[in-house]
Amino acid sequence: MELDTSLSPRVDSLKPSKTMVIVDCATALVQAGVPVIRLAAGESDFDTPNEIAEAGINAIRQGYTRYMPNAGTLELRTAICHKLMGVLAVCSPGDEVIIPAPFWVSYPEMARLADARPVILPTLISDDFLLNPKVLASKLNEKSRLLILCSLSSPSGSVYPKKLLEEIADVVAKHPRPLVLSDEIYEHIIYPPAKLKSFASLPGMWERTLTVNGFSKAFAMTGWRLRARCLKVIELLQTCCERCKYNSTHCASVCGLLKTSSRSFLRSPDLSISHGFL
Repeated sequence: MELDTSLSPRVDSLKPSKTMVIVDCATALVQAGVPVIRLAAGESDFDTPNEIAEAGINAIRQGYTRYMPNAGTLELRTAICHKLMGVLAVCSPGDEVIIPAPFWVSYPEMARLADARPVILPTLISDDFLLNPKVLASKLNEKSRLLILCSLSSPSGSVYPKKLLEEIADVVAKHPRPLVLSDEIYEHIIYPPAKLKSFASLPGMWERTLTVNGFSKAFAMTGWRLRARCLKVIELLQTCCERCKYNSTHCASVCGLLKTSSRSFLRSPDLSISHGFL
């Protein structure tokens, strides 16, 4: 009798991350001695700031090496609040996730993982690859559940101006179901005269917006695997699946000590980055 090791149709339908495929190819070339300029993964070209690194080292020495609450320590969560998995949490089978192109390659797979259908809306170079509100209005329907906006956009580098975001918000507000996932991971790597306007800060959009942010890009912490979340439903999902990471060979305590070390820059009065970015 042969053991059934097949995967569920949901998982089996997922495609590998194109970003990581390119990263792996570039790494193999470097190891073979080929000079490579890596442009696949969004990583800062500077090291983690010393203040953050020292905070992580001190956290280990102070004994922050055990399980922490899934939501993070109260101290860190308070710091995040003062600073200011969504797709799976809000989408149901048959829902549509609207994604302006060009886009980060993992967005469609996130929609498919939630049994939702990715709807790709093309943008024009003459519009700086920014979503046209009229195009959005023509595509919204009763199945539309989530609009994904990324500003500063990966991979185009475009930043949505306030007026355009307000026009998009007006379109969204005319429908009862759509939410907006605002990917603001590059918040602190925006150069003048462009300015970031958080979608959740627009009138009537606070309740409709899932804001995605993190520490990896602006603070060169891509290898720290630190994240923040502010939704109760996300916390519930995390309690169900986070144990897999805790029991991995990366050591169960890593998340706890990293959550502790991140407080140092969340409290910093100046979060600007003066280094370059690739």
